[in-house]
Amino acid sequence: MEQQSELRERVLSTLDNSARAYMNGDAAFFNYFAKDATIYSVGSTEPFAGRDDYRKKFEAHLTGTRREETVLDRTVQIIGDKAVVTQTAQIKQDDITANVRQTYVLGETSEGLKVVHLHTTLLGSPTGSELPDSPAAIRVLSEKIATVPETLGVAQ
Repeated sequence: MEQQSELRERVLSTLDNSARAYMNGDAAFFNYFAKDATIYSVGSTEPFAGRDDYRKKFEAHLTGTRREETVLDRTVQIIGDKAVVTQTAQIKQDDITANVRQTYVLGETSEGLKVVHLHTTLLGSPTGSELPDSPAAIRVLSEKIATVPETLGVAQ
């Protein structure tokens, strides 16, 4: 039980440090991910394969700009030598506010404790005075709507 408590504290510390780098627009944010991490970002249907792929796509957007992130709800589960963290967070950048749901899996790597999996989903639509034309706004890249035919009362 003591090992789980220690891992939990290390996980929370890692997440706090990662969030601080993210909020400060510090490129060190990407170093909290494992080299081979699987990362699903808002709007992505396919994962980024590793830290370098994620960095290449988002470094210009996530660095150099300050933002505020408030964790509204967080659950940490220790499963063996891994931690599964689910959280709801509110992110404010300039005049834009977005709520997200995130699932992290953290585990030991050759570089220490790292995020080995991240899945981020946008909750609702971002709000703010800069929407919808601002380049700083979060955009949904692919939205699909499916129709379901009414079959109620139809003989099968």
